[in-house]
Amino acid sequence: MASRIEAPSLLIPAGTPIAAPVSTLLFTTRGTVTELEFLIPPGPSGLVGFAITHSSEQIIPDIPGQWIIADNDIIHWPLNGYSDQPGWRIKGYNLDVYAHTIYVRVLIDDWRPGNGVLAPVVAAEIVE
Repeated sequence: MASRIEAPSLLIPAGTPIAAPVSTLLFTTRGTVTELEFLIPPGPSGLVGFAITHSSEQIIPDIPGQWIIADNDIIHWPLNGYSDQPGWRIKGYNLDVYAHTIYVRVLIDDWRPGNGVLAPVVAAEIVE
């Protein structure tokens, strides 16, 4: 279960070429990403693609140069073993004559030194 949700969106202007995609950060505070959710409203009709990068390297899809292409879709993508460092970005192109937006939810377990995940909060016993 995630302890934090970030909800960025990526507005991709009309005519954004594949060779020069736009991008935005997904989160800025360290944490283990447990799942990505994407909402793609109706309209792109195969003319919009997006991918996830970390430190300028494409990580989703696995093969650089491949893109996720969807229309009127919600994608739930559980993750395991990916970097817990900030620097995740969504990038996208848009060959359509209309702008399109990809909405993202990033489910994150907050990171704590020692065990890598959020430590449970335990009420301290008060001794008088």
